This record gives sequence, C-alpha cells and structure tokens, in this order.
Amino acid sequence: MKRSLSLSLSLSLSLCACGVGDPLRLDEPIYVHDAVFRTGALPGSAPTPDGEMPPAGVPIVTSLETSSGVFVDGQLDRHVTGRTSDDAFAIAVRLDGLGTGYFTQSVGATDPAFTGERDFDIELDVGAQITSGIQHLSVVALDEAGHAGPRRDTEICVVDGAIPNELAVCDPSITPPAAAIVLTWDTSADLDLVLTTPDGKRVDARHPTTLDGDGHTISEAALSDPTVGRFVRDSNAGCIADGRNQEALVWQQAPVDAGAFLVGVDLFAACNTAGAHFEVTVLRREDRDDHTHVLAVAERLTGQVLAIQADEGRRPPLYVTFVSF
Repeated sequence: MKRSLSLSLSLSLSLCACGVGDPLRLDEPIYVHDAVFRTGALPGSAPTPDGEMPPAGVPIVTSLETSSGVFVDGQLDRHVTGRTSDDAFAIAVRLDGLGTGYFTQSVGATDPAFTGERDFDIELDVGAQITSGIQHLSVVALDEAGHAGPRRDTEICVVDGAIPNELAVCDPSITPPAAAIVLTWDTSADLDLVLTTPDGKRVDARHPTTLDGDGHTISEAALSDPTVGRFVRDSNAGCIADGRNQEALVWQQAPVDAGAFLVGVDLFAACNTAGAHFEVTVLRREDRDDHTHVLAVAERLTGQVLAIQADEGRRPPLYVTFVSF
C-alpha cells in the first residue's frame, strides 16, 4: 500500500506539472471528475489489432466497459469502468477528435479477481453541445514515468434527450423525425428560434406548436398529430444559462401546410454579453434503399446578433431562410 501511494503521488505531481489551464474545463465535450486536464493530443499509439499483444513492458488497458452505450448530452455522473495491466499508474481519457485535450487520473488497486490487473472508474459529465451521433471514447494506460501504451476505444452514441426519436442517430433502423430546424449559438445570451407559418402564425418558445388555437385551448387530439411542429427547449430563458445554447422545432411527419415557413432568430436578451454568433441547421429525413433512415443536413447558415438588437421579442426576428415541404 505504501509503494502504491508513493508512486501514485509521484505520478500525479508529474502529470500536474504543465499546461493544466482552466481546472474545470466546462467548454470540453466531457468533464472527468477527480482528474487533471492537459491540453493537446491524447498520448499513446493506435489500438492494438485483435489477437496482437503490445511489446513487453508497455502499459495497456485490458478492459473498458459502460452500462449503456447511449449518452445524453448534458448528462451528469456517467461511469465507465475497466482494468489496466499492473504496470499502469494512471489513465488518459478523451472523446476521439473532440475537444482541446484529455483528462488523466490514477488507477486503483490490483483487482483480486484478475491477477496482475488494476481497476479504474471514470466518472464523467457529458457536454451539453456535443454533436449527436456515434462517438468514440478513448482510454490510454500510463506507466509511472508517464509513458503511454496503445489506445483502447469504446463506441458510444450521444443523443439530444429533448428531440423525439433521437435514438435514430444510434440505430438507422429507427425512424427519425421528418424534419427539424435547430438553432445553436456561442454565448449565454437568450436567443430565440422563431418560425412564421404560411398562414402567419408565430412559433417560438412562448407559442410552442405550429397549431393556431385562435385564442382557445388546443385539444390533446390535435396536439398528437405527428404533422404538428413542436418546439424543443427555451434555452437561457430569463438569462439563466443552461449550458446548451440550443433550441429546435421538430416535425415527426412532414406538415401538410402549403407554402413557406420563414425561419428567423431573435435576440430576446443579451444577458450581459456583446451578443452571439449563431448557426441555423435545417435537417430532413432521408429514407435509404435498405429501409434505414437518416436525419441529414439540408441547409446550414450562420449569422450574428449584437447586444443593441435585444428587444424582448417586441420586433420581428432577423430573417435567416425559409423551409417548405
């Protein structure tokens, strides 16, 4: 126990010695609890091909598991567990191809059920703005001197829990929505996605469906119609930052309305920011010949709003594009 504690302390000091930066790293796609962040590429070599063994003396990740391969954006306290060879004293963790660096944490004691191997338990939070779809979580074992072994990957699927049938990004056999319009932006300002229907109805977070109740309560039967567009999330409402900076309008089936839906962006409140850069993405379902489906990008446009344009929804939104079905 004394040897393990001493070596772990020595390794921790060496890993913390350079380039830590912001200790919270809230802008990263994942945040690993009780770990040290380092900028740069994940150390180590490419994964070892199945059936091959790495050179002797190289620390390796022998096992990598998660209870579910589906991760929801903004999800907290997810656990990924595994084991390393006995000569490992830490692991490095990163989502492959995303973020600006990786996290390191010490491994645990020798696992009595697996001779010559050490346990680790990665507790992580999932960022609120990771692109939905298949991602790869990469883990590398490090020895006492910080030398890295081959990378070990596990496939995960990141979904937006607020979008119906979002599991279609994990499994193409699941039918995704017919269409979606998504607004994302880069500050804690309160932006609103605004849609104007062909008959002139304004759809936004305060008027969250494409149905026009004409001042009356809309029935549940009417709301259950899959051709009705539904608003998803009022991000940063009241200048309370939710870390998502995203709103969307989703149709399970294509609307029957003839004509063009006008898409706009409104800066409801600047929330002590200078404004925001934004992106509007139009997604449409594509049905493939093999009877699978994908929600594909049909159009992507960018723009900017300034603090002076904040109007609390009193003026028409900034026009971006139109969508017809």
